[in-house]
Amino acid sequence: MTARELDVGDTPTQHADHDTPDRAARLVVEWATSDSFRDAARVVGPAALDASDFTARVDLTGLPAGQQIFYRIVFQDLANPKVLSEPVTGRFRTPPTSRRAVTFAFSGDESGQGWGINTAWGGMKMYEVMRRTNPDFFIHSGDQIYADGPIKPEVTLEDGAIWRNVTTPSKSKVAETLEEFRGNFAYNLLDRSSPPSPGAPCSSTTRSASTPSTRSASTGRSSTAPRSRSS
Repeated sequence: MTARELDVGDTPTQHADHDTPDRAARLVVEWATSDSFRDAARVVGPAALDASDFTARVDLTGLPAGQQIFYRIVFQDLANPKVLSEPVTGRFRTPPTSRRAVTFAFSGDESGQGWGINTAWGGMKMYEVMRRTNPDFFIHSGDQIYADGPIKPEVTLEDGAIWRNVTTPSKSKVAETLEEFRGNFAYNLLDRSSPPSPGAPCSSTTRSASTPSTRSASTGRSSTAPRSRSS
């Protein structure tokens, strides 16, 4: 079983999202204040099923303020609980309770007007630029997708050079079905620089200020082939 494409979201009930299994499985999250995961808290979440596009979410409560939180996510096979996905890890920073300088990054208009992920150019390089500033949080001001804007494999530039896009079936046509709309959001996660986050990777979902005591973890989409490991 595999899972990947993890990112962190800041909402009133904060969450770490976009980490999905390649089959129906249960979300399990561990979090701690050190990367050794000593005395880690463990939260067993709901099952990620086909009906929800293999997504799931849990709230992490009781998080300390002003701390780096390290998290580790695995999926547990529903048929055999001993079979787990490879772990996916990340970190984020909780808001402080005292006054201090706060920095944030913002962006928008993702994969629009036919300009998609060009791996030869370096993909969505601005996300890595923002990540290096080590912001406290990130705001995606929209648009996250252009459902009516297909992305072609190649675009000819004014100087005759060719811009080559990564393409997927969902981004090769105007979105009409729920699966295709979901595929538009999933397309952005194919970029290896996407997205930046508070103290680490952050997702391309809308952000807002939040309390330090709650965060949540949820899933997104994985495109890797099945593997498994047993606990």
